[in-house]
Amino acid sequence: MLNQLAVIGNLVADPKVGRKGETVYAILRVAVNRQWKNAKGEVQEETNFLTFKSFRPAQVEKFIEPHVKKGAKVYISGELRVQKNPTTIVDKDGAKKEVNIESIYFQIDKIELMSTKPATTRDEKPDTDSKPAGRESTPAKSESKTLPEFSDFNPDDFDGIPGPDGGV
Repeated sequence: MLNQLAVIGNLVADPKVGRKGETVYAILRVAVNRQWKNAKGEVQEETNFLTFKSFRPAQVEKFIEPHVKKGAKVYISGELRVQKNPTTIVDKDGAKKEVNIESIYFQIDKIELMSTKPATTRDEKPDTDSKPAGRESTPAKSESKTLPEFSDFNPDDFDGIPGPDGGV
């Protein structure tokens, strides 16, 4: 069976990076645009907001936290996961019930920066070299900038990580 997703989109906020016990994680919200033509031939557009999570300490600490920021265009591949969140609800008669609310997210296998967001504060210079990694043109006066990528897989990064039925 195949459970794989690959998207290119823009981060809508800085990644949420944290720890839960020994688990290091990052949560990213990515906006992905989709275009199509309707029956009349008019171009339609829709933006989907997807949640991606990484539980790989090296990926989070060495790549996502220092390099991935709001507005950056990213390529992410990963797999669909379902997380069950035990929750207590109270019905209309006042009786408490335990239920599992399922949420869908995508586990990041590979993430690459395709461009970085131009600076917006007065103290920062705009990032004029933000071109997709591996597609830089010959620089005019300054060196072209190769954006970092993280795709190394190390099974040890998953030690102690809760499965889809628990965790972050």
